[in-house]
This record gives sequence, structure tokens and C-alpha cells, in this order.
Amino acid sequence: MLVGPSTNVGEHLKILASLSRLLSQSGFKKELVNAPTKLAVYEAFIRNTRMEEIAEIKIKKYKLLHIILYVEEFLYDILEYLLENGIEGATIIESYGMGQYISNIPLFASFIGFMKENKNQSKTIITLIPETQEQKLIEGIEKITGDLNKKQGAMVFTQEVSFSKGTMKMI
Repeated sequence: MLVGPSTNVGEHLKILASLSRLLSQSGFKKELVNAPTKLAVYEAFIRNTRMEEIAEIKIKKYKLLHIILYVEEFLYDILEYLLENGIEGATIIESYGMGQYISNIPLFASFIGFMKENKNQSKTIITLIPETQEQKLIEGIEKITGDLNKKQGAMVFTQEVSFSKGTMKMI
């Protein structure tokens, strides 16, 4: 009985086939048995395999990217930018800033009216991104919105993702 991942079955079978081929070579078996350290065993596998990808196979890590936009004009440019960078699915939520609710509190109502705060409605984009693209995507978003530390109207943050299943691809 073999135990393997439920996803990437083809990749798993390639690795098993490569290991099987390596283990059928008597010289390789002797090298493994005589290897003095774990590192030597690892190096023997890498040196003797044609599939160097075995050493590079990693579990892909993701981040959950949140983009909150009070300036709706940014929405389509950001969605287009995400698509250009391989992000094929996102959820867009109609959201409201705190001003929408505190304007009903008498003490704040007059202050917000005085400030002519008009940016209560927002769009929140939520999408799963590869961790390796996090910095690049944020920099690209700032090319659309301007420096987020200096301008108002948008906010970006990410969260660690410990588990995900399914897809947000809608295209």
C-alpha cells in the first residue's frame, strides 16, 4: 500500500518512479548505505537523479490579500492588474467605513457633517495570492493608488493562510 497526496498525483508518481529507478541501481544502494550523514544521503539523491525538481518541490504557501477601496475608480484597474499577474479569482464585497455608523451618534454626526466625510462606502477585494508574489502585487497596487502610507482612499493588508481548499478561479 502506498500513501500519497490527494492532489498533484501525477507529480507524486513521477517522484516515486524516479526513486524506484534510483533504488534499482546497486551502486546507488551502496552509496546510501555507506553515507555517513543525512546530508550525504540527500546529496546522493540529488546527484543521482535526473529529476532535480525533487529537491525543489515545496508546498506552495499563500496569503490572503485584502484591498479596501474608498476610491471606486481604482477597482477595475486593480482587478485588471491582478489578472495580468495570474490572480484569476477574487471576491468583491460592498463594505462601509465606520463613518457610516458613527454618523448616527449625535456627538459624531455634527463633526462628520462638518468634515463633509463622504467616503463611507467602499469595495473590499479579497483574494488568495502566492506568498512569493506578495511584495510585487502590493507595489503594483500602489502604482495605481499612489503611496498608501501618504494617500487616503485605499488600504492593503495580507494574512497568513494555514489551510485552503477549493478555488476562487471564476474565469
